Formats: sequence, structure tokens, C-alpha cells
Amino acid sequence: MSTPHQSNAPGKVTKVRILKNLPNRLGEKLTKGGGLMTSAAIRAASENVESMRERCILAIPGEISALTDILFSKSQSRVTRDQLEALLEGADSILTLSGTFGCDLLDIATKKFCDLCNGMMDQSLDDIAPLKIHLEAMRLLSPGSTLTDDEAGASLLLQQLGRIHDHLNIRPIGAGQLSTGL
Repeated sequence: MSTPHQSNAPGKVTKVRILKNLPNRLGEKLTKGGGLMTSAAIRAASENVESMRERCILAIPGEISALTDILFSKSQSRVTRDQLEALLEGADSILTLSGTFGCDLLDIATKKFCDLCNGMMDQSLDDIAPLKIHLEAMRLLSPGSTLTDDEAGASLLLQQLGRIHDHLNIRPIGAGQLSTGL
């Protein structure tokens, strides 16, 4: 079947062929049953995540060491804004690992570390000591480390990080609060 079609050139008419009843592969696939049930897909995804658990948990100390290397990349007693930004970027992988694999204590300590970095940038603070303390807390709260099975000790350590935040007037970045640091 052909129908006339007005082309862009004035006075020219071209014929366009309209084909009907062509197979639509996407439409066919959508109407046919098959594939995975939602529950099976979720179960497979969970098994996939679990298969990576050990390897990822073993990577956490190296990620914390990388942050320490950033902090001590120069022999100095002060931290620069560039270092704080690099620390935040590096902490992102620790947050991903701790959140994915249920390392709740490490997740809390790492979020406090990020709040500290953001707060230091916002207030133009450059003292390296609070960062050292937070990195050591993250190390102590890593899976398999000293305080992961000591609930009272872990709680006390997290409280002490909170006291550092209070002293420096550092507030957590909340849903309605944006950092001007990045």
C-alpha cells in the first residue's frame, strides 16, 4: 500500500510505503510468559551478593589504609581541602561495603568520618588529629577487629566520636541540609 507524502521540497510528492502486519519482537516477548519470577530473581541477586561477601569484607582494611595514606601523603600537621575531598571520595567505597554487608558499626563510624570531613571543609578547619581518631575508630570497628564483638566498647567509641563533633560544632549532613563543602 502506498500513500502520497508531501516532501520538504515545494511541489514534490513522494510515495511512502506503509507496511502492516510486521512482526513486533518486543511485543511478542512481552505477551509470552517465561523468564524468572520476582522471588527467584531476588533470591539469585542475594546469593550473588553473598558470594562476594568474604572478598569484600577482606578489602575493607585496605580501603581504610588508603584513607590513611591520603591523610599522611605529605608530612604535615594540617589537612588541605583537597585531601578532605579525597578522603570523602575514598570513604564512599567503605560506606558501600559496610552498608551492603551489614557492618553497622563501621557504617556509623564512616558516616561520622564523612560528616567530620564535610564539617571541616564548611568551617575551614585543618587540624589533622580528629581525622586520625576517626580513622582509628573505623579500623577498630571493621569486621573481625577488636571492638566488633564488644558492644559496650563500640558504643563508647562512637560516643567519643560524637564528643569530637560537638567540640568542633560538626553536625551530621541530614536530608534537609546540604554541605557547601563539595
